[in-house]
Amino acid sequence: MHGTRVLEAVGKFDLVGRILADLGADVVKLEPVDDTRARKKPPLAADGQSIAFQIRNANKRSVSLPAGEAENDSVALLLSADVLLCDDSETGRYARGQASDVRRSNPGLIVMSISDFGSTGPSSGLAATDAVQLAIGSQLSKSGIAGHPPLIPPGAMAYDTSAVLAVWAVLVSLHNRKVTGRGDTVDFSAHEATVQVMDPPFGTIGTATQGIAKRQQYSRAALERGRPATSIYPIFKCVDGYVRVAVLAARQWHSMRQWLGEPDDLQDPHYDTIHGRQDIRELLDARYARHFESMSMHEAAREGQRRGIPVSPVLSVLDVMAEEHFAQRGVFTDAILAENLPCRLPAGYFELDGTRIGYRHRAPNPGEHTKSVLSEWAANPPVVADGRATVPRRPLEGIRIVDFGIVVVGAELGRMFADLGAEVIRIESAQFPDNVRVADHWETGVGPGFAIGHRNMKSFGVNLRTAEGVALVKELVATADIVASNYKPGTLEKLGLGYDDLRAVKPDLVWVSSSGFGHTGPWSKWLGYGPLVRSASGLTSLWSYEDEPGAFGDCVTVYPDHLAGCFGAVAALAGLLRRDRTNVGAELRLAQCELVINQLTDAYVEAALSGRPPKSSLVQPPWGVFECDGDDAWCVIEATDDEQWTAFCDAIGQPQLAGEPRYQSQPARAEHADELRALIGSWTRQHVPEDVVDILQAVSVPSGVVRRKDEVAKDPQLTSAGFFVHLVQPSIPQPLLSAGRPFHSDGIIDPDVRPAPELGEHSSWVCTELLGKAPAQVADLIDRGVVEVASYPPALI
Repeated sequence: MHGTRVLEAVGKFDLVGRILADLGADVVKLEPVDDTRARKKPPLAADGQSIAFQIRNANKRSVSLPAGEAENDSVALLLSADVLLCDDSETGRYARGQASDVRRSNPGLIVMSISDFGSTGPSSGLAATDAVQLAIGSQLSKSGIAGHPPLIPPGAMAYDTSAVLAVWAVLVSLHNRKVTGRGDTVDFSAHEATVQVMDPPFGTIGTATQGIAKRQQYSRAALERGRPATSIYPIFKCVDGYVRVAVLAARQWHSMRQWLGEPDDLQDPHYDTIHGRQDIRELLDARYARHFESMSMHEAAREGQRRGIPVSPVLSVLDVMAEEHFAQRGVFTDAILAENLPCRLPAGYFELDGTRIGYRHRAPNPGEHTKSVLSEWAANPPVVADGRATVPRRPLEGIRIVDFGIVVVGAELGRMFADLGAEVIRIESAQFPDNVRVADHWETGVGPGFAIGHRNMKSFGVNLRTAEGVALVKELVATADIVASNYKPGTLEKLGLGYDDLRAVKPDLVWVSSSGFGHTGPWSKWLGYGPLVRSASGLTSLWSYEDEPGAFGDCVTVYPDHLAGCFGAVAALAGLLRRDRTNVGAELRLAQCELVINQLTDAYVEAALSGRPPKSSLVQPPWGVFECDGDDAWCVIEATDDEQWTAFCDAIGQPQLAGEPRYQSQPARAEHADELRALIGSWTRQHVPEDVVDILQAVSVPSGVVRRKDEVAKDPQLTSAGFFVHLVQPSIPQPLLSAGRPFHSDGIIDPDVRPAPELGEHSSWVCTELLGKAPAQVADLIDRGVVEVASYPPALI
């Protein structure tokens, strides 16, 4: 994104600008002269600087404008900017107001307003925090273990995952500007983004969950109250820690059974399926526990992976920082967190042409670059292409992707492009079908789980074990812009379809490859399902109940699968924008484990600075989850400053608490957290959660009901925003509810919603229309098994 100018006027959404800066954009933070509250947000480093602020503002520059000079200078910046990021902060509102006047002189300006709930709708004025977003988005209802309260995940997972989708919105708008010649106004909602990216309740689901979902009437999970009683990704104690096991496929089960010594009572073929093994979950857990209890976690993981069994160690943050695999891959780098504050931290989310894209320099001091930015930007105004499109459009029309993606990560990347107009052609084979097609147990191979994740795509069935099949795919790649894959590293290379092979037929190809643990290093060939990624990245160890060893709370989430797909889409589109500017392609590689590590940078920096394990949650005590009146009824409350504390005390009818000396600051309230939590809980238990939230939101105290999937479907904010769409899939009796557009835009129309393809549904069309084969040639390829076609009547293209 070299040469792209981004003016940032945001507070808590500043990771959006950080990722754009990582990608090469010149991101300038517009800061108030006298307001440094954001730089003092806990947790703090030894020098009093906010760790979160320093992390999220690295690679940026800073401009501070005195009141008398603000108007003229900020207008000058907007006249020279490509993108304005603004929120509801005072600075954000000011910049957004000026942008409307500047548009006449800078018609290419893209203005993106970022807020918790968007600019319209019944929730648009409500107060929220990261934990509140996870509550109302349903993620919190599944977090934790049976018999315990919902467990707030570590870090800032709602806002930090939402930031990736916001970056996608910026890149899409920049790409669209090339065609239209005009900028855009984008209204971005963190609530909508959280529901789409952070373990989405209406998105593609993992094979393990899908394996039992048909029993539950196509639902993602049963709607019973409480946290899960058992885990389909169980964790077992070892000599020196824990390991996680994720046995999914029949061949993995057979290897695990062999490792257990082929017990007679485990030979029933019924146990070859995920749902069959769920029937004997308690028996298996006991066997696994005895099996692993005498091993070290690394010994168990190495031997399991050698046997083709998905096993990983449950590492702490400090373990990860000392792990040889991550050292060999350069996952951490020595940096300057703030002036005179060296620190080792995660080096970046992914690699471009062999170089990690991430940290380059520390966050700026307030106003550090005011003079240089004003001078540089004024001297070089932006140049916008003279586009021809005059009506709102799907912005990625004309892009073709050859998609080797599988399961959730592959589905999400391809769907994001296809929804916005790109032609995404899946490369598939009946000999090795996508696990989601198989796990769906649907006669046509297009069940609910597969359909939601693969809408709007095409399917080319081809046998890659034949030289002719490989040649056909190479012909197709020669017509494409992007190739995407999340196969295990080395798979495509063995088939003659690696990056170097395909670049020979398409020199400016943008190649994006995602894997669990990266394409190099001792763990590169490991099976890398999402649960194993969480365990090996330090996330699982943090996602646990304090003072209760082994009580890990990430039992049923599919995070980071959707995040990885979203980040893959961001990387691919950034590579395409670079190609359009330089005529040079891109080799982009992502490791899902490293994406999680970078999302947890706050925790890694805290550990690096202190030498101790970081706190599991960023929510400051006494705030968090509170029980309410009702069956497994909960809410989240998080008053983040003294003003909100006073409002809270008034709202619950105890204004005298605000004047108590021992409660007059957040650190003081944290010291008395136990007594305050008891007091708050005694009040919340008298009310249903909806009433608690109504009372507190009336005085702008961040709070939210812990919702479940069925309750999210009725969310008035989402329904008023037109968030949901109904996918009509011919093989499924009822329409499927799923998320629609990823963001709101004046210049981009809503996503298309066409059915997902049957395997090989578009094979003949690909061969004739794209590759120029004669019908007789295609028939011969089909007869000889080189090309595969659907066995069912195809839908119209």
